[in-house]
Amino acid sequence: MFLTMNRKEISIAFCLSTIYQKGYLRNLSPMHKHKIINDPVWGFISISNPLIFKIIEHPYFQRLRRIKQLGMTDLVYPGANHTRFAHALGAYHLMSKAVAVLKQKRVEITPAEEEALYCGILLHDIGHGPFSHTLEFIIVKGDSSRTVILECNAGDE
Repeated sequence: MFLTMNRKEISIAFCLSTIYQKGYLRNLSPMHKHKIINDPVWGFISISNPLIFKIIEHPYFQRLRRIKQLGMTDLVYPGANHTRFAHALGAYHLMSKAVAVLKQKRVEITPAEEEALYCGILLHDIGHGPFSHTLEFIIVKGDSSRTVILECNAGDE
């Protein structure tokens, strides 16, 4: 491992190793990140999975901070200001509670399935554009939701 590292990286690794060995970072591996987000609706949301943390840090996910969840509702109700970013984090929090309840009820969920659930719920709004569904009728002609549903059901016959 040290053969592929430069002097600065070796120095940082040595410092982290020393700090870890002395017990300053109890219960954490030297490279582990744990994030706690204070959400206005759900309170503290804990993120301990490194993959989930990477997804949230990614610029595509951070873009959701600039997209409104409630479209133009805040023009009428100034307090109705909620972003797709906050919505996705809240959905992740609720999914983690649902998974905990399922595990408590002895439903078998593998670590891979659990991680997939968390990734899916975080990324469910990743493709939304500005104002989301509010301006959909301008971008897509016709009733796109109805068309998609009807096309999906046509294959079931």
